[in-house]
Amino acid sequence: MLGKGDQVLLINPAAKDLLGVSESVDMVGKIFSEIVRYPDLTRAIRVASSGEGSQKLKLEITDGDTIRPLKIRVDHFGSLSENHLLITIRDETESHRVDSMRREFIANISHELKTPLAAIKGYAETVELAIKDDPEAASHFMAQIHDQCLRLERLIADMMQLARAQAGTSFLHLIELSFIAPIEESI
Repeated sequence: MLGKGDQVLLINPAAKDLLGVSESVDMVGKIFSEIVRYPDLTRAIRVASSGEGSQKLKLEITDGDTIRPLKIRVDHFGSLSENHLLITIRDETESHRVDSMRREFIANISHELKTPLAAIKGYAETVELAIKDDPEAASHFMAQIHDQCLRLERLIADMMQLARAQAGTSFLHLIELSFIAPIEESI
């Protein structure tokens, strides 16, 4: 929390850590921008203190080899003459890590789904050609189609299990039933 002249009124240890300020530094009573030197944050503080509304920004803090993405909000509260500001800081590191894992998962699963789909398509085309001339070969390819459908079902079940772990089970159970049931009926 900042007061008149951007003087630090309160700061917690987590905020100091996120901003890369040593825990031993006593910031209370000091000018915020003299200790924390990030031009975008200083600009947001200046705009919010002028009464132009809340300011939101994203900032990356480098601490040695670690880059920490932060989401920061600066809010003016109280009367304009008091000029109190509340700076809220959120560490987005975990969120970025999860997003990266999600993108990687989607890339992997789309690759995994393409393989059995391509096989099913190829087998279905072969069955169309062989059904009259070679019923035994057609039967073999139908078995391959069935195996690839089972593989797709397992992949989808794995995806649903992962999604359930993140979002809870009730909604996803309904999706799973409506999505997998038609596959089972067609086999």
